Amino acid sequence: MRGHRLLCDHTFADKNNIYNILNNSLSFFKFWKMRINWIHHYAPKISGSCSFVINLLSIYIAHDERKTHLGNYRILLIFFSIYNILNSTIDVFMPMSSLDYKYAFSYFITDGIFEKKSLFRTIALCLRGSFIFATYPILHAHFLYRYMVLFRSTFLSSCFIPYGIICSVSYCLTIIGFTFTMAYFWMVADTERLTYMQNIFLEEFNQNVDDLNIFIVIYHETSPAVLWKSWSAILILTTLSVISLVINSIFSILIITKLKSENLSMSNTTKRLQKQLIKALITQSTIPILVCFTPCLISWYLPVFGIDIGNGIHWALSVALSFFPVLDPLSLFFFLPIFGVRLREIFGIKRRVAIRTTDGTLHEESRKNNSLNAIKVNN
Repeated sequence: MRGHRLLCDHTFADKNNIYNILNNSLSFFKFWKMRINWIHHYAPKISGSCSFVINLLSIYIAHDERKTHLGNYRILLIFFSIYNILNSTIDVFMPMSSLDYKYAFSYFITDGIFEKKSLFRTIALCLRGSFIFATYPILHAHFLYRYMVLFRSTFLSSCFIPYGIICSVSYCLTIIGFTFTMAYFWMVADTERLTYMQNIFLEEFNQNVDDLNIFIVIYHETSPAVLWKSWSAILILTTLSVISLVINSIFSILIITKLKSENLSMSNTTKRLQKQLIKALITQSTIPILVCFTPCLISWYLPVFGIDIGNGIHWALSVALSFFPVLDPLSLFFFLPIFGVRLREIFGIKRRVAIRTTDGTLHEESRKNNSLNAIKVNN
């Protein structure tokens, strides 16, 4: 009996040791430690799933030049969709939230393997923040292409492949590199900033802010070095966003003015397609302003005046950033008839068409619109 008891105790101790070893080994992969609320927690997962489906459909439709007749512009559309998919993937693994406190603004990872602080995770946080700003150079490349189609079409046809693609990718990487460097040296929280935000994180989330992977900027009540870094970072990000908005607006005005002019040597069908493309592009450039820039601007500058309007704006900011890659490609399906036609073809959806009979009455007929001629006329 005694030997049996010792054997049981030894077995129990072994199991307990194995459990402790596994628990310590997997501590790096503990998920969802800081649950903000259920909407905030599930929004990246829902938006990510929708983004994968919609953007993959956009890529599949845009790549077929024989049916879309978009020329080399389809490359930029595919590039934008790939960016949206990557953005959603990053958001799933690194969901973010923000919090204002007195004269400080913070932006942090809420769960997953990147939640806790380390050098590698801090680099990932900076990449996460800088990747959002790649939207601006991508939109600039789209506007420049649409402008050159109308004003420098011959030059565009001869130089876009490969030089235009190389310049577009280089421009995106430059913006990502610039914002990454600024975030790493000026926005990553040091001991002084962590101390400033310590009490509010304990009250709101029951979390020790010293352990979190977090950006913090402080506008008052801190040392001159922290003030200089904080103000410099926010002002540069604001300037970058405003300049991007001005560039998009200038190109939009020039393109719309050209399309309305009488001396444009272009067929009505081609002109109609150009108008549809610029409408879709303006919508794509407006979405980041509404769901990204405006909420960010509010969150950045409310602490300057010590204004606290509650956590609603921060939750809305995080959810809006999550759904940006979903909303962006929808403009293509809304403004470009070819995308709607191809979508119905893919899913075998019949379109109901009103037909007038010889006696003057109307009736509806279901048709499967897969005629290339019909597509060309619509565009």
